[in-house]
Amino acid sequence: NSNGRGKVPLELYYEIGRVAEEVVGKLDWTIAASRGRLLRRVTSSIKGDSKCEEHDVMNKSSEADDGFLCRIALQFPDELLVDASEVCWLMEEAISGVYKN
Repeated sequence: NSNGRGKVPLELYYEIGRVAEEVVGKLDWTIAASRGRLLRRVTSSIKGDSKCEEHDVMNKSSEADDGFLCRIALQFPDELLVDASEVCWLMEEAISGVYKN
């Protein structure tokens, strides 16, 4: 096989799941960040906090797309460039999945 990873599956070779969990774990969840404010609104609404009347609207309109944006850089050696596009798609999907769960 001409690529550097042989027959090892992409998900395993590039540790897609582990990297996705690490990326989401390192996001800024403080109240100063928009993700932190969103998390606070959602969790206070779930707990029945009356201060959060906007949860129903937010839940219906934003559940699938809450504005989450995350950028990471992936670097590949020349012999693995053939994997780059597929790894990027897999990584994007994995990060979104970890974030939503």
